[in-house]
Amino acid sequence: MPSLTDSVTVEWGWPTPEAAHTGDLALAQERLALALAQSPSGDRLTGFLVRPLRQLIQYGWSDIVYYTSAEGEAAARHDAWTQILNRVPTDEAIDLTVISHSLGSLLAHDFLFYLFSGKRQAERSQVCSNSAQWDGAEVNWRLRRLVTMGSPLGPLLVRAPGFVNRLAHEPPPWLDPADIGLNDIAHSGARPLWLNVWDRHDVVSFPVSGIYGAGDRIRDLYPDVSDWPPRAHGRYWKSRKVHKTLARFWDS
Repeated sequence: MPSLTDSVTVEWGWPTPEAAHTGDLALAQERLALALAQSPSGDRLTGFLVRPLRQLIQYGWSDIVYYTSAEGEAAARHDAWTQILNRVPTDEAIDLTVISHSLGSLLAHDFLFYLFSGKRQAERSQVCSNSAQWDGAEVNWRLRRLVTMGSPLGPLLVRAPGFVNRLAHEPPPWLDPADIGLNDIAHSGARPLWLNVWDRHDVVSFPVSGIYGAGDRIRDLYPDVSDWPPRAHGRYWKSRKVHKTLARFWDS
């Protein structure tokens, strides 16, 4: 097992060495995009807006559609979660700080649910074959910080018919924060905290406060990354506004 240093980067869906064969989705998207690149450029007055929006759909929203399919969900979970379990010691007391973006926030949220809720043990072997790793992580790991940026979690939590019925007929909150590790104090004594960074101009991102009954353990942060919708979704990582906002609320 590789030694754990400052951080572990988990890649999925990009044609990079770290992502291994999981880069196939990005390669497939690029081949499909060639047809668009070879087509007429269109109206000069609206092309500057349409082109980047098409790219967001081609490379962003299509990832999410892939994940919401049963086979795509299983493949993405297996590849991403195996990377986590293989690279973080499961037999040691670990406080997790999980930083994720876009579809990665869905993978991160679902991973924490499988890890802490106790409601998916029977399905774990279908996602990751090494049940001993799951058992060790469940005992030894705690959540310290969850950071989601440009996350579509809000609307995409509405997938199961039972949860849809709850949303339609019951008052909020609808989910238990213990299911994703927000009720357990970290080994360091830190209170777990979920910081959700979103931008109103990022058409993929949504707030999450109120879904879980977690009070101020979940904070929706709005640093106004960009007023340009096609650009907003990809600017969180390098935005100084995001960095300053996270620093401000990190120990809140």
